[in-house]
Amino acid sequence: MADDPGGKPPLAPEDHPGRALQQLMDMHGIDRRQLHQATGMDIMRVYKLLEGSRSVTADTAMRLGAFFEQDPHYWLRLQAIYDLKQLDHRAVTDGIHRVSSNRWQSLPRTKHRAPRAK
Repeated sequence: MADDPGGKPPLAPEDHPGRALQQLMDMHGIDRRQLHQATGMDIMRVYKLLEGSRSVTADTAMRLGAFFEQDPHYWLRLQAIYDLKQLDHRAVTDGIHRVSSNRWQSLPRTKHRAPRAK
Protein backbone atom coordinates (compact mmCIF):
# COMPACT_ATOMS: atom_id res chain seq x y z
CA MET A 1 0.00 0.00 0.00
CA ALA A 2 1.51 3.29 -1.10
CA ASP A 3 1.72 6.23 1.24
CA ASP A 4 -0.07 9.48 0.55
CA PRO A 5 1.87 12.75 0.27
CA GLY A 6 1.37 13.37 3.99
CA GLY A 7 3.34 10.21 4.77
CA LYS A 8 0.32 8.27 6.07
CA PRO A 9 -1.18 5.29 4.30
CA PRO A 10 -4.53 5.96 2.62
CA LEU A 11 -7.68 4.99 4.46
CA ALA A 12 -8.76 1.38 4.23
CA PRO A 13 -12.41 0.25 4.56
CA GLU A 14 -11.67 -1.13 8.01
CA ASP A 15 -10.52 2.29 9.23
CA HIS A 16 -12.89 4.19 11.49
CA PRO A 17 -13.87 7.66 10.22
CA GLY A 18 -11.98 9.04 13.20
CA ARG A 19 -8.77 8.21 11.36
CA ALA A 20 -9.80 10.41 8.42
CA LEU A 21 -10.72 13.13 10.88
CA GLN A 22 -7.33 12.89 12.59
CA GLN A 23 -5.57 13.12 9.21
CA LEU A 24 -7.53 16.26 8.30
CA MET A 25 -6.83 17.81 11.66
CA ASP A 26 -3.12 17.07 11.27
CA MET A 27 -3.10 18.55 7.75
CA HIS A 28 -4.70 21.77 9.01
CA GLY A 29 -2.79 21.94 12.30
CA ILE A 30 -5.95 21.67 14.39
CA ASP A 31 -6.08 20.01 17.79
CA ARG A 32 -9.08 18.40 19.50
CA ARG A 33 -9.96 21.43 21.55
CA GLN A 34 -9.89 23.72 18.53
CA LEU A 35 -12.18 21.34 16.62
CA HIS A 36 -14.54 21.20 19.60
CA GLN A 37 -14.68 25.00 19.82
CA ALA A 38 -15.01 25.60 16.07
CA THR A 39 -17.74 23.00 15.46
CA GLY A 40 -19.65 23.27 18.72
CA MET A 41 -19.35 19.51 19.23
CA ASP A 42 -18.99 18.27 22.77
CA ILE A 43 -15.33 17.64 23.58
CA MET A 44 -16.09 14.01 24.52
CA ARG A 45 -17.71 13.47 21.13
CA VAL A 46 -14.51 14.67 19.47
CA TYR A 47 -12.34 12.42 21.67
CA LYS A 48 -14.54 9.37 21.10
CA LEU A 49 -14.67 9.95 17.35
CA LEU A 50 -10.91 10.15 17.19
CA GLU A 51 -10.43 7.01 19.28
CA GLY A 52 -12.96 5.13 17.12
CA SER A 53 -15.51 4.46 19.84
CA ARG A 54 -18.22 6.77 18.49
CA SER A 55 -19.98 6.73 15.14
CA VAL A 56 -20.41 9.69 12.82
CA THR A 57 -24.02 10.83 13.10
CA ALA A 58 -25.85 13.07 10.66
CA ASP A 59 -25.31 15.98 13.08
CA THR A 60 -21.58 15.25 13.28
CA ALA A 61 -21.36 14.93 9.49
CA MET A 62 -23.04 18.33 9.06
CA ARG A 63 -20.67 19.99 11.53
CA LEU A 64 -17.53 18.41 10.07
CA GLY A 65 -18.70 19.11 6.52
CA ALA A 66 -19.33 22.76 7.32
CA PHE A 67 -16.02 23.18 9.14
CA PHE A 68 -13.85 21.44 6.53
CA GLU A 69 -15.97 22.75 3.62
CA GLN A 70 -16.93 19.24 2.54
CA ASP A 71 -20.09 17.46 1.60
CA PRO A 72 -21.47 15.93 4.84
CA HIS A 73 -22.22 12.78 2.85
CA TYR A 74 -18.47 12.12 2.78
CA TRP A 75 -18.51 11.51 6.53
CA LEU A 76 -21.69 9.45 6.42
CA ARG A 77 -20.26 7.30 3.62
CA LEU A 78 -17.07 6.69 5.60
CA GLN A 79 -19.18 5.59 8.56
CA ALA A 80 -21.40 3.34 6.41
CA ILE A 81 -18.37 1.69 4.79
CA TYR A 82 -16.80 1.13 8.20
CA ASP A 83 -20.04 -0.27 9.67
CA LEU A 84 -20.56 -2.67 6.76
CA LYS A 85 -16.97 -3.86 6.99
CA GLN A 86 -17.40 -4.50 10.71
CA LEU A 87 -20.63 -6.42 10.10
CA ASP A 88 -19.00 -8.41 7.32
CA HIS A 89 -16.14 -9.31 9.66
CA ARG A 90 -18.59 -10.33 12.41
CA ALA A 91 -20.59 -12.44 9.97
CA VAL A 92 -17.47 -14.39 9.06
CA THR A 93 -16.34 -14.83 12.66
CA ASP A 94 -19.84 -15.78 13.83
CA GLY A 95 -20.27 -18.29 11.01
CA ILE A 96 -23.08 -16.37 9.38
CA HIS A 97 -23.08 -16.98 5.67
CA ARG A 98 -24.04 -14.42 3.11
CA VAL A 99 -27.29 -15.06 1.33
CA SER A 100 -26.62 -15.46 -2.34
CA SER A 101 -28.96 -13.83 -4.83
CA ASN A 102 -30.41 -17.18 -5.95
CA ARG A 103 -31.24 -18.54 -2.48
CA TRP A 104 -34.44 -16.56 -2.17
CA GLN A 105 -35.83 -18.50 -5.15
CA SER A 106 -35.84 -21.71 -3.11
CA LEU A 107 -38.06 -20.23 -0.41
CA PRO A 108 -41.70 -21.30 -0.40
CA ARG A 109 -43.87 -18.85 -2.26
CA THR A 110 -46.98 -17.40 -0.69
CA LYS A 111 -49.96 -16.10 -2.53
CA HIS A 112 -50.47 -12.40 -2.13
CA ARG A 113 -53.90 -11.01 -2.54
CA ALA A 114 -54.37 -7.78 -4.41
CA PRO A 115 -55.56 -4.96 -2.16
CA ARG A 116 -59.28 -4.47 -2.14
CA ALA A 117 -60.65 -1.45 -3.94
CA LYS A 118 -62.46 0.98 -1.66
